[in-house]
Parts: sequence; C-alpha cells; structure tokens
Amino acid sequence: MAKWRYDNVRAVFAMANDELRSTVRQSVRRFGMRNCEDVLTVAALEDRLRLDDIDLLITTPHLAGIDVGGLLQEVRHGRVGPNPFLIVVTLLDAPCPDMARRVVDSGTDDLLLTPLSATQLVERLDSFVMGRRPFVVTHDYVGPDRRGGNRSDGEAVARIEVPNPIRYQVVANADGSSLGEQIREAGQRLNLQKIKCYGEQVSFLIGRIVVAFGESGSQSGILADVQALSKVGCDMVRRIVGTNFVHGVELLTALCRLCDRMSESDRNPKPAEIGILPILAKGIERLLAEDPEAISWAKAALVL
Repeated sequence: MAKWRYDNVRAVFAMANDELRSTVRQSVRRFGMRNCEDVLTVAALEDRLRLDDIDLLITTPHLAGIDVGGLLQEVRHGRVGPNPFLIVVTLLDAPCPDMARRVVDSGTDDLLLTPLSATQLVERLDSFVMGRRPFVVTHDYVGPDRRGGNRSDGEAVARIEVPNPIRYQVVANADGSSLGEQIREAGQRLNLQKIKCYGEQVSFLIGRIVVAFGESGSQSGILADVQALSKVGCDMVRRIVGTNFVHGVELLTALCRLCDRMSESDRNPKPAEIGILPILAKGIERLLAEDPEAISWAKAALVL
C-alpha cells in the first residue's frame, strides 16, 4: 500500500505497448494519480517535454523503434524543455546489461523490469518522496549520481542538489519555495557547472589535437576531436549568456569559427591555426577563473 497519495503528480507515459501502458495507468490510479497523458512516439514526447508541467516520465528505452535515451540526454543537459529535473523511470523488458548501461547513461532516475506489479511501481514512487540522488555534472553526462561512496575520484566530480517534483507535489510544498523557483535555481547551478566542465574539456581536446597534428600533420588524425571541440565551444556560447562569463562570447565564437575552418572537407589545417588553439585554451581558462584580464590577454597573445 502506498504511503502517500499522488493526486497532484503530473505524469507522462511514453510507451508504445498498449498493454504495458494500460497496466501502468491502472497501477498508479489506485494511489490517486489521474493527471496522466499517453505519448506514443519520440517526436510527440519531445513536443510534450518542451512544456513546463511534467513531474514524472515513465518510459521504455525505445518508442516505435526509435531510441528515447538521446532525447532524455538533451533534456538533462538543458537543451530540450525548461525542466532538466523531472523524475524518469525506465521500464526494461529484459535484464540486458548493455541496454541497462545505455539507459543509465541517458540520465534516468530508475529502472524497473517488466512485467511489474502495482506494488513495485508505488514502492519506487514512495522512495522518491523520501528523496532523490544528487546529480553528477560532467561535460557529457548529467544525471543521478550512482557511484559508490568509496570512489577515490568522488571529490573531483561536480554534484548538485536538484528539485524533487514528486516530493513537492505529494508533501504539499515541503521544501518551501515554489517548484518553478527550485527548477530555475538548480538550472542556474547546472549551467555554471556545465560551463566549468566544458572549460576543462576544451583544454583536454586542444591538447590532444596539438599532439595528434604534430604526429600526422593531417586533418584525418584530428577531425573527430576538432568536431567535438566545436560542439563544446558552441554550447558554451549559449550557456554563458546571462552569466558573469558573458564577455567571453567573442573568444568562444572565435574558437568555434576556427574549428569550422579546420573541419572543412579536402583541407588540411594550417600549422598557424593549430598554434592558435593553445592560446584560445589559455584565454578560456583565465576567463573561467574570472581573471578580468583574460580577454585582453587573449587578444594581445593572438596578435603576437
């Protein structure tokens, strides 16, 4: 029996299997959850996630043969929809380690094997009322922290406390501020952590590009890293708007343009272009260290 009532929880069920979707709906209705919508395709799910009124998503790894994990990653990274922090439960039809790993990497909160009982489902919902895991933030992953407490690298990975929409709806605003305020504040913390992680990734990728180009002297040996660098730089441009780093837009835009030139087909990067990259990396490093001279230093260094 559920410890709480779930009347106020707003849920979306993204499952193509009619029988499974019906089972889930009947299970949660027993505990008061009636504000539920069905979604049958990834495109429809993306449209629905762009609205700011979902607390819980129960889904399967695929909808109509299309992977859901890529969309969930975009949500967690704040690139689709206004709420990266909705609670997600993914239903697996078999204990496949590879599939489970892909689902975990997408940022889901929990996994359940089907067929499932109403008791299993409500026990998981009850556990979310009690609390949820903090999120880990890296350059390529945003989602619940599932690492063991004895990991030696624990302090090196950024974590943030995130809103708990199920708890908010069930325990009558137990945490004080409105859910919208909690989402906005956590979103700002997430954004700043992503910017810092991206800064480290920029330095890492540039270091690899410089070494690889020195060994091969050709585009083929560095193209994948150059394209990854462009993606990181362009997302940084988007994220720094409205932050204390906004004056670095020009520096990051220059990095993206340089990457685009170096990615052009049938063209080897010039040694001078490769030589600019470490200067840009240092400028970005100083920018994120809130060095007021970062931009002027980078401009002067690029002229020399």
